[in-house]
Amino acid sequence: MISGKAKIRLTIIIGAIPSLMAIKTAVELIAGPKDLVDHFIELGFADYMKYLGSFIILIVALFWIPKTHKIALLLLTGYFGGALAADLSHHSPCYIIIVILSLFWIAAYLRDKSTFVVSSEPRARN
Repeated sequence: MISGKAKIRLTIIIGAIPSLMAIKTAVELIAGPKDLVDHFIELGFADYMKYLGSFIILIVALFWIPKTHKIALLLLTGYFGGALAADLSHHSPCYIIIVILSLFWIAAYLRDKSTFVVSSEPRARN
């Protein structure tokens, strides 16, 4: 079994890898290099590149805040799921999207297993 400090370090490392990859992608979306612009023109999303880049930065930041990491995981799943669908529909390679999303989910699981637990008991209302 992994000790408490080792688990925290592992969680941070596993969470940092997709976070840095996503932020790199966000910066590229905002900067708009020609090859990426051409790809987004093909996908039909060229007008939204700066918004998408800003959104990625926002949700990655939310992922690192303890009180918002669950909603951030939901938003990351939706964003990268949509990116995966868009790339698959245009026969683009999409393995990196799968890696990023998988690492976010693994980090979320290591951080708080209750994110993935479904309880049949009603919650107490505050």
